[in-house]
Amino acid sequence: MDKLVAKPLRLEFTGRIGANLKAFGLGPDELNHVETGVHPLVVALYNLPEALLSELQELVSLAGGELVCSKDGTPAGKFGKNVIVIGSQDVYLQLVEKLNSCPDPDKKRLGKELESLIGFRRPGRWLLAGGRSLELNEIPRLMGVLNLSPDSFYEGNCYTSVEAAVEKAVEMAGQGADIIDLGGESTRPGLTPVGLQEELKRVIPVVREISRALPETLISVDTYKSQVAREAVEAGAHIVNDISAGLLDEKMLPAVAETDVGYVMMHMRGEPRTMQLNTEYEDLMAELFSFLQEGLERADKAGISREHIVLDPGIGFGKPPAGNYEIISRLAELAPLGRPLLVGPSRKSFLALAGLESPGERLEGTLAACTVAVLAGADILRVHDIEPVRRAVAAASFFKLSAGLARGD
Repeated sequence: MDKLVAKPLRLEFTGRIGANLKAFGLGPDELNHVETGVHPLVVALYNLPEALLSELQELVSLAGGELVCSKDGTPAGKFGKNVIVIGSQDVYLQLVEKLNSCPDPDKKRLGKELESLIGFRRPGRWLLAGGRSLELNEIPRLMGVLNLSPDSFYEGNCYTSVEAAVEKAVEMAGQGADIIDLGGESTRPGLTPVGLQEELKRVIPVVREISRALPETLISVDTYKSQVAREAVEAGAHIVNDISAGLLDEKMLPAVAETDVGYVMMHMRGEPRTMQLNTEYEDLMAELFSFLQEGLERADKAGISREHIVLDPGIGFGKPPAGNYEIISRLAELAPLGRPLLVGPSRKSFLALAGLESPGERLEGTLAACTVAVLAGADILRVHDIEPVRRAVAAASFFKLSAGLARGD
């Protein structure tokens, strides 16, 4: 241990292989060799002591991964070698297990730091307001979408009276929804924002009545306004689903911290009216990772316990249509952030790329997206159609278990 204190070891999750190996100073030969593999995770280790290099290289190789040293001409670490480890989540699990079982304290420390960095021990529960929590397991939980605005993109899910909204919530709960997500403002591109008082008028009475009708069902409020969040929690809500990650209302994160509410932090560029005007990314997954990582750091500073946070990559929010397919397929790359992952693909416009033009035609596309999301590691799915999604998710989860892709709690 003294050796690592004297010769500091720094680890960094670098995400996508190609761009980050280039940033590390590796040339085309190394990139061509590495990118032929199927390993999604890349970790840079700076100042790795020389004494550990050969043994670590052997351990990585035995686990089925790859260790690459910095190119000649790239500055080495002041106290040792700079290297990159490339491997699947399973490679890192094996590597950590081997390092943690070594008698050498340096290797044990490296194993613990690597384990903490990668974050592959998935959280087993989500802490919510009112002392409630949601247990997370192999079968993703379902969040049912209940729109309280008259201008939602999907006309088949708009409820403008309290009675109709409560009736729909009862139906979804009976079909297997774990959470009912209430939205008083449509966030589809181009719409004018709803005023605070109008949103409160739409949302708070429904929260109150669903809380009475379904005392065991969790209630989420889809809002980026801190005042709506506070009053919804007082009325019985357990979760705030914030499309802005606290960036559209500076009072949101303090409100979340003070109410101990469950918090969904989502990636979005700009605001709903303008988000689809800027959908070009140099590296989509790297930006998602960095944005959510910075969001977690802001939440830490606001006093929000990470056990209260779920992350959402924001399907359809400031993304190119094809990029949404990429995000869902590569969802596992966000797992190192160490928080549960929520995905909301339901009936969204990216499915038009598959020939599904109108929201009413997109049930099958939604089921396909949810299936891929389950296999990629989603913990919660936000959908309109609870019953068919529940059946599809049950089958997809069985495939995942059979393939040995289960979560590691």
